[in-house]
Amino acid sequence: MSNEAFIAYTTGLTIDGYVFRRSDGYIWNPTAAEFEVWGTNSRTAADYQCISMEEKEAGSGYYIGDFPVAITTEAQYDIQYRLRADTNPANSDTILTPVQSVYWTGSSVGESTISSAFLAYATNNIIGGFVFRRSDAYVWYPVGGVFELWGTSGREAEDYLAIDMVEGAFGAGYYIGEFPADIPLHDNYVIQYRVLG
Repeated sequence: MSNEAFIAYTTGLTIDGYVFRRSDGYIWNPTAAEFEVWGTNSRTAADYQCISMEEKEAGSGYYIGDFPVAITTEAQYDIQYRLRADTNPANSDTILTPVQSVYWTGSSVGESTISSAFLAYATNNIIGGFVFRRSDAYVWYPVGGVFELWGTSGREAEDYLAIDMVEGAFGAGYYIGEFPADIPLHDNYVIQYRVLG
């Protein structure tokens, strides 16, 4: 197992992952290896942090981590991400949205492919999409038509812009874009959105 957890966010930060069971909202306690109500026996975020997120390449803003293999029950789970403010995880850490919903088979994650890009955000922005491949966290380089490590040959964000998001098709603050047609849809991808300009 690797890289089942992922989030695109601001670069150079410490981000922690927490696993909630969808059926009852219980949080995974990695020490006890069981799900429980948040705060049982005065436990805090430091007790529940179970996914350490690592930025794949400096400057990419793409963080990856491993889903806890100790969770062996097939079910729907939600991964909540929090921005760590200090040395240790704390209840007051900022919760990043949205949560990542995963269907865990007990040993792997099942997902569907992407065909379009959608984003709800503040109105009147110029927004672009960047496509990362889940299996290795490589970013799509449209000119070369390949996936590669972020920053290969000195390339920067503008070189990796793959999706132009257009606002207004379904109302103000709702952006839509077309997933690049030359990327095979048999793999799993993540779209990172950035406000441009």
